Amino acid sequence: DFTGTIPTQIGDLKELRKMYIYGNRLEGQVPEAISALTKLEEALMGINQFNGTLPHGFGGLQNLTWLSIGNNSITGDLNFFCDGRRMGLLFADCLGDNPEVDCDCCNVCCVDDLSTVDETGVDMSNRFGIDLDYHCFWHQ
Repeated sequence: DFTGTIPTQIGDLKELRKMYIYGNRLEGQVPEAISALTKLEEALMGINQFNGTLPHGFGGLQNLTWLSIGNNSITGDLNFFCDGRRMGLLFADCLGDNPEVDCDCCNVCCVDDLSTVDETGVDMSNRFGIDLDYHCFWHQ
Protein backbone atom coordinates (compact mmCIF):
# COMPACT_ATOMS: atom_id res chain seq x y z
CA ASP A 1 0.00 0.00 0.00
CA PHE A 2 1.16 3.48 -0.86
CA THR A 3 0.45 6.28 1.61
CA GLY A 4 0.80 10.06 1.54
CA THR A 5 0.00 12.50 -1.23
CA ILE A 6 0.72 12.59 -4.95
CA PRO A 7 3.76 14.85 -5.40
CA THR A 8 3.36 17.80 -7.77
CA GLN A 9 6.44 16.53 -9.64
CA ILE A 10 4.13 13.94 -11.24
CA GLY A 11 3.49 16.64 -13.84
CA ASP A 12 7.08 16.13 -15.05
CA LEU A 13 6.26 12.62 -16.32
CA LYS A 14 5.25 13.92 -19.76
CA GLU A 15 5.21 10.46 -21.40
CA LEU A 16 2.95 8.87 -18.77
CA ARG A 17 -0.01 7.12 -20.43
CA LYS A 18 -1.41 4.90 -17.66
CA MET A 19 -1.58 5.73 -13.97
CA TYR A 20 -2.86 2.87 -11.82
CA ILE A 21 -2.79 3.98 -8.19
CA TYR A 22 -6.13 2.56 -7.02
CA GLY A 23 -6.54 0.57 -3.82
CA ASN A 24 -3.99 2.40 -1.69
CA ARG A 25 -4.12 4.92 1.15
CA LEU A 26 -3.19 8.00 -0.84
CA GLU A 27 -4.75 11.18 0.51
CA GLY A 28 -5.16 14.91 0.01
CA GLN A 29 -6.25 16.71 -3.11
CA VAL A 30 -5.49 15.44 -6.58
CA PRO A 31 -2.78 17.84 -7.80
CA GLU A 32 -3.40 20.18 -10.74
CA ALA A 33 0.02 19.02 -12.04
CA ILE A 34 -1.63 15.87 -13.42
CA SER A 35 -3.37 18.17 -15.93
CA ALA A 36 0.03 18.59 -17.62
CA LEU A 37 0.13 14.90 -18.55
CA THR A 38 -1.29 15.38 -22.03
CA LYS A 39 -0.59 11.77 -23.11
CA LEU A 40 -2.46 10.30 -20.13
CA GLU A 41 -5.05 7.75 -21.31
CA GLU A 42 -6.02 5.96 -18.10
CA ALA A 43 -6.07 7.26 -14.54
CA LEU A 44 -7.38 4.72 -12.05
CA MET A 45 -7.32 6.48 -8.69
CA GLY A 46 -10.31 4.93 -6.91
CA ILE A 47 -10.30 3.32 -3.47
CA ASN A 48 -8.01 5.86 -1.83
CA GLN A 49 -8.56 8.79 0.52
CA PHE A 50 -8.46 11.72 -1.91
CA ASN A 51 -10.62 14.75 -1.09
CA GLY A 52 -11.63 18.10 -2.51
CA THR A 53 -12.56 18.71 -6.12
CA LEU A 54 -10.96 17.25 -9.21
CA PRO A 55 -8.92 19.95 -11.00
CA HIS A 56 -10.76 21.31 -14.05
CA GLY A 57 -7.53 20.89 -16.01
CA PHE A 58 -8.43 17.19 -16.24
CA GLY A 59 -11.08 18.24 -18.75
CA GLY A 60 -8.29 19.28 -21.13
CA LEU A 61 -6.70 15.83 -21.13
CA GLN A 62 -8.02 14.83 -24.56
CA ASN A 63 -6.39 11.38 -24.53
CA LEU A 64 -7.95 10.44 -21.18
CA THR A 65 -10.61 7.80 -21.79
CA TRP A 66 -10.60 5.92 -18.46
CA LEU A 67 -10.95 7.73 -15.15
CA SER A 68 -11.79 6.05 -11.86
CA ILE A 69 -12.17 8.22 -8.76
CA GLY A 70 -14.86 6.21 -6.92
CA ASN A 71 -14.58 5.48 -3.21
CA ASN A 72 -12.73 8.65 -2.33
CA SER A 73 -14.07 11.91 -0.89
CA ILE A 74 -13.84 13.84 -4.16
CA THR A 75 -16.76 16.23 -4.50
CA GLY A 76 -18.17 18.69 -6.99
CA ASP A 77 -19.19 18.89 -10.63
CA LEU A 78 -17.58 16.50 -13.14
CA ASN A 79 -19.70 17.56 -16.09
CA PHE A 80 -16.68 19.21 -17.73
CA PHE A 81 -15.92 15.62 -18.88
CA CYS A 82 -19.27 15.41 -20.66
CA ASP A 83 -18.59 17.92 -23.44
CA GLY A 84 -17.65 16.30 -26.75
CA ARG A 85 -15.72 13.34 -25.40
CA ARG A 86 -16.51 9.65 -25.29
CA MET A 87 -15.16 8.20 -22.07
CA GLY A 88 -14.64 4.43 -22.04
CA LEU A 89 -14.95 4.49 -18.25
CA LEU A 90 -15.88 7.35 -15.96
CA PHE A 91 -16.27 5.87 -12.48
CA ALA A 92 -17.26 8.16 -9.57
CA ASP A 93 -19.39 8.46 -6.44
CA CYS A 94 -22.48 9.80 -8.21
CA LEU A 95 -25.36 7.77 -6.73
CA GLY A 96 -27.63 8.06 -3.73
CA ASP A 97 -29.71 10.73 -2.08
CA ASN A 98 -26.68 12.97 -1.65
CA PRO A 99 -24.04 12.02 -4.26
CA GLU A 100 -20.52 13.32 -3.76
CA VAL A 101 -20.21 14.37 -7.41
CA ASP A 102 -22.55 15.60 -10.13
CA CYS A 103 -21.80 13.70 -13.33
CA ASP A 104 -24.27 13.34 -16.21
CA CYS A 105 -21.91 11.20 -18.30
CA CYS A 106 -20.48 8.84 -15.68
CA ASN A 107 -21.00 5.27 -16.82
CA VAL A 108 -20.23 3.67 -13.45
CA CYS A 109 -21.70 5.35 -10.38
CA CYS A 110 -20.99 4.33 -6.79
CA VAL A 111 -22.45 4.91 -3.35
CA ASP A 112 -21.34 4.01 0.18
CA ASP A 113 -24.85 3.36 1.54
CA LEU A 114 -26.93 1.12 -0.72
CA SER A 115 -30.11 1.97 1.21
CA THR A 116 -30.10 5.42 -0.41
CA VAL A 117 -30.32 3.97 -3.94
CA ASP A 118 -33.19 2.65 -6.01
CA GLU A 119 -31.00 1.00 -8.62
CA THR A 120 -31.70 -2.00 -10.80
CA GLY A 121 -28.46 -2.02 -12.79
CA VAL A 122 -25.55 -4.43 -12.51
CA ASP A 123 -23.82 -4.12 -9.16
CA MET A 124 -20.11 -3.92 -9.96
CA SER A 125 -18.95 -4.07 -6.33
CA ASN A 126 -16.90 -7.25 -6.62
CA ARG A 127 -16.32 -7.25 -10.39
CA PHE A 128 -12.59 -6.55 -10.14
CA GLY A 129 -11.84 -9.14 -7.44
CA ILE A 130 -11.77 -6.57 -4.65
CA ASP A 131 -14.23 -6.72 -1.75
CA LEU A 132 -15.68 -3.25 -1.53
CA ASP A 133 -17.68 -1.58 1.22
CA TYR A 134 -19.61 0.40 -1.36
CA HIS A 135 -21.66 -0.43 -4.43
CA CYS A 136 -21.16 0.57 -8.05
CA PHE A 137 -23.58 0.30 -10.96
CA TRP A 138 -23.21 0.55 -14.74
CA HIS A 139 -25.15 3.38 -16.32
CA GLN A 140 -25.84 3.57 -20.04
